Amino acid sequence: MGAWSTLALAIALTLTLLSRPTRANKAPNVVILFVDDMGFYDLGCQGNTSVASPRIDALAASGVRFSQWISGASICTPSRGALLTGLPHEEVTLAEALRERGYKTHMTGKWHLGMGRENKAVWGSILAGALALRALGIVGNRGLSGLLVLEAVVFALAWYIVATYTLMNPKNCLLFRNEEIVQQPVKLANLTQRLTADALAFMQKAAHEGDKPWFLFMSYVKVHTALFNEAEFGEVNYLNNIAELDWSVGVLLDELDRLGVADDTLVWFTSDNGPFKERGHEAGSTGPLRGAKGQTFEGGIRVPGLARYPRAFSKGAVLDGAVSTMDIFPTTLALVDRALGPAKYTQPYGLIDGKDISAYASGTDKSSPHEIMFHYCGEELSAVRLDSRYKAHFSTAIWEDGLDSCPSSSICGCAGSAVQLHSPPLLFDLVEDLGESRPLNKDNFAQYEAVMTRIQEVVHAHRATFTAFPSQPNQLELWQDLSLLQCCDPPNCACDLDSTPPYSTSAE
Repeated sequence: MGAWSTLALAIALTLTLLSRPTRANKAPNVVILFVDDMGFYDLGCQGNTSVASPRIDALAASGVRFSQWISGASICTPSRGALLTGLPHEEVTLAEALRERGYKTHMTGKWHLGMGRENKAVWGSILAGALALRALGIVGNRGLSGLLVLEAVVFALAWYIVATYTLMNPKNCLLFRNEEIVQQPVKLANLTQRLTADALAFMQKAAHEGDKPWFLFMSYVKVHTALFNEAEFGEVNYLNNIAELDWSVGVLLDELDRLGVADDTLVWFTSDNGPFKERGHEAGSTGPLRGAKGQTFEGGIRVPGLARYPRAFSKGAVLDGAVSTMDIFPTTLALVDRALGPAKYTQPYGLIDGKDISAYASGTDKSSPHEIMFHYCGEELSAVRLDSRYKAHFSTAIWEDGLDSCPSSSICGCAGSAVQLHSPPLLFDLVEDLGESRPLNKDNFAQYEAVMTRIQEVVHAHRATFTAFPSQPNQLELWQDLSLLQCCDPPNCACDLDSTPPYSTSAE
């Protein structure tokens, strides 16, 4: 009887396994944990003993920490575009490329790459208001008094549009589910818990279905100002925002373990740019680095960078060669394509500025594949990095007295009177002078002429590749494209349809 029971049990287990959805390959799941405005020195694994970030530190210890991780740009939107495309301008996104390879994809958190599609409802309400004024005879009067009334109405209408539909209105922090506005204005207090719950729901559903690999882009609103955190983490301040962020990262990593997919998941962690020092005590720390968000000094572009993929990457390694946020795109696709085998994909990627750093992260290659990195501030080529060591600045921000930031301007500018031009460029040795405070010259650096000549040559070759690119609408410049103004319930622009239950900080 025991033998029959054993056989029956074995058959039952076999049938159960066969009935489950199976993956036809071992292409990795992909998780990108993308933080907003985190400084180079804002984590324990980066050397800061004042912050509590045990879960992120554990991620670093179980994977690779890059000490010279360079963001795609020094400010939010271009940096995010660079992450998703491997390029500093809009192209095919990583999600689109992975979906072509059979992935399920999901994004939760901050988008910041466009205001949305045309919003005819907004203009319908404005047109209705204008017709009502006409019907009442307010704008139909003739003569001087009528002209004054008309001017007043036009001014009031313009003010209404600006104050209601643009970023001057706090209500225009919007929460979307796909293309529907579900909360306006967004409620910040428990937003991290709701985003965490949304990410968990996707992970659990994708793992349960089990038929396809999946990609999660977890784009945190933290630690950008205005700061917010749940009461369980104490008063609202920067350190407690790091603690709440760390909690969320830990929840997602624990779920990978619980689902049994941690070894099959490629995890990236980094920030879009350096800290927003213009916000004073609400901003993060660059530690030994100079500069901040919006600048090409190291403090604006060198950020924490971690990667974990147990099946391929080194464990507990610290790599000092320069790598870039733009490397996430080609590295991820290279690892996926190796797992899937040879295939032809239709997405027209074209030229990718990022590089595949998988061999570097695995320890096969001992140096970064980046010989040259170009650093832009806005549309200006501001600095060049050579061999992960030397860096030449063609222009630098003009700081306010005693600071390395520009509080009265909100953020440092990139051109004109906001910068100081340097000819010859300021040259620094980042190995010996991480703070970029001691410029090299012919008198104190024997290789000065050779390094400067090489830099000038690569800049000349780089500029020769420039082609005209059409200007894109800027969400801060209202009148470029009025159809992009967003409102969930015109003309009120207020709603709360979000039904996502927040993941409790005490759930674990």
